[in-house]
Amino acid sequence: MDDLLKDFLAESTENLAQLDQDVVELERDPSNASLLNSIFRAIHTIKGTCGFLGLPRLETVSHTAESVLDRLRTGDLKAEPDVISDILRAVDVIKTILAELAANQTEPAGDDSLLITLLEQWLGSDAPRHAIAIGPEAIASATLELAMSPDAFSAMRGTSADQPTAAPSSIRVSVKLLDALMNLAGELVLSRNQLLEMSSRDEDSPFGAPVQQLSRITAELQGAVMKTRMQPVGSAWSKLPRIVRDIARETGKRIELDMKGAATELDRQLVQALQDPLTHMVRNSADHGIESPDVRRASGKPATGKIVLNAYHEAGHVIVEVTDDGKGINADRVRRIAIERGLVSKEEAHAMTDCQVLRFIFEPGFSTATEVTHISGRGVGMDVVRSNIERVGGAVDLQSVGGQGCTIRVRLPLTLAIVSSLIVSARGETFAFPQASVLELIRLSEDQLARFDVLQNVRLFRLRDDLVPVVTLGDALGLPADERGGVTTLVICQAGTARFGIIVDDVVDTQEIVVKPVGRLIRAVGCYAGCTILGDGRVVMIVDPAALAGRAGARTNAAAEAVETVQEPAKSPADSLLVFGVGDDAVQAVPLSSVSRLEEISSDSIEYAGGRAMVQYRGFLLPLVPASPAVTFTSGRSNSVIVFNEGSASFGIAVSEIRDIVDEIVNLELASTRPGVLGTAVIAGAATEVLDVSYYMERARRGSVS
Repeated sequence: MDDLLKDFLAESTENLAQLDQDVVELERDPSNASLLNSIFRAIHTIKGTCGFLGLPRLETVSHTAESVLDRLRTGDLKAEPDVISDILRAVDVIKTILAELAANQTEPAGDDSLLITLLEQWLGSDAPRHAIAIGPEAIASATLELAMSPDAFSAMRGTSADQPTAAPSSIRVSVKLLDALMNLAGELVLSRNQLLEMSSRDEDSPFGAPVQQLSRITAELQGAVMKTRMQPVGSAWSKLPRIVRDIARETGKRIELDMKGAATELDRQLVQALQDPLTHMVRNSADHGIESPDVRRASGKPATGKIVLNAYHEAGHVIVEVTDDGKGINADRVRRIAIERGLVSKEEAHAMTDCQVLRFIFEPGFSTATEVTHISGRGVGMDVVRSNIERVGGAVDLQSVGGQGCTIRVRLPLTLAIVSSLIVSARGETFAFPQASVLELIRLSEDQLARFDVLQNVRLFRLRDDLVPVVTLGDALGLPADERGGVTTLVICQAGTARFGIIVDDVVDTQEIVVKPVGRLIRAVGCYAGCTILGDGRVVMIVDPAALAGRAGARTNAAAEAVETVQEPAKSPADSLLVFGVGDDAVQAVPLSSVSRLEEISSDSIEYAGGRAMVQYRGFLLPLVPASPAVTFTSGRSNSVIVFNEGSASFGIAVSEIRDIVDEIVNLELASTRPGVLGTAVIAGAATEVLDVSYYMERARRGSVS
């Protein structure tokens, strides 16, 4: 492809990506001169460059649209809905022509006479009329005029001819090049893991310090490369204002779309995977959720409905929420349809909570719409949302209150290329579990293994207030049985809103692994999300916990939760606490919800500045605080570190050992005068100090953690 055409397509695509959203926003705020000027410049840039490239059809459409926008700028025309609709039609035609140019490097043939007529009706009788096709003489004239006029070319670029342009702060890089760079960084991570494995076998090795330095540099490089793949999640919803506007005009509704957190960054691959699910969710909210103005007024609501799209970071994940203030989802109707379709028995359905019933919305073909429109209603939307989100390691949940609205919450990992994993063993084989799916680990004795409940051929484990379906990894994967006894580990996982357990022989390690794709035959097995290479050179499979549980018969859908509801009555809520030792048999605890990660950090990697301990961690300096004077940073040893994050503030608390996760109602029996300690309570039968995480977090924000 010609370099000039390639640059033109890249620049035009960038301009058009925001154009739909800007034009819809102009309809809401016609007095916004800067927004109108931005739209005008985007169309003007496309039109101006057409003269160089000889694209008469594209030039005609963009020139006529530019003329309409110019009348809006001068105030001779108002940004009424019909005017905006015709401008959006022109934008659609421009997109179509550019797509054909990108595919075939030639302008497609087409008749735009109807569109030109629609646009020219807004120009007035004294406005110049434009031919539908432009002859070669006009092209040559336009090319010569632009070539001889530096001012015109500078205006097209948005700069003045007699002013020096600033050095560009960014450059365009091929996506293939970024992917190749990511692959190289992944290979470097694998080599780093192998060197760490080798150096750990010999504590006196002279290569220990260089390997640690290489590890830090690799981590920083990995973080920098991953940032190049990050895109604002708002790029996935640039077309949503146009969709909402079109649905509102077609259905006679009034809908306001409020988008927050568009700058929240996510891996490019995940941004692409999010586009279709977001379209389905917003379309459903606009078509099914928001009521007509008359209905809303009758129910005491404002005539204009509201859809809020919000994205934010939470505990190492990105959360995307779509909330509307419409009529909500009728749980009784969902329950009735689920029974009619045989998804659940009548007894189980009536024992389920409304929240559990609403999850049937994600079943294939499930729809509560009373009529099918060309917009939605065939039941092929929400199951696509769930399958697409879960395919990239995410989870989706739905909450609704009748008459008040509905919220769909999507939880996504930050990236797919390099992930934190739990390395486990089962019957002599080694596997990796994505840590994003792991909730907690429970050590099981032989007596506990013999006391599982069985219901409908599914083993159930009593985890505090819940019954959790359980499978054995070795049995699910068809590994040969062995006579291994002793203690095993139950890995509690979560897929979507469903929890289940997977029994493994042992937990070996935690590692950051590079996800490698698997072949077609292995993908067909359905239990694996990919493979990776460990530090010792072994190739291990990455288990897909949700697919594994489903294949082994552990039901993780709403029907299984109904059984759980019948079997286990609700109990008083308790706090989940992380309990850890701090030396000299002293015990402390923090709320589990405040913990971001658990790490093992070598004392040799700890540095000191201003009298404070810190470590280079994931591309930034992480302040370290000993949990007590008994916790020391002894050379050659590792320390367990609890990492806390909130926004841009982070810090780590070094402890002697991680002991357990418990659920208890905290009752502080003794107050504390020591800063950073809330008080003392009896937790798991032992006197335990409960730390005040907010105290340390505030000091971390001020840079004064010590």
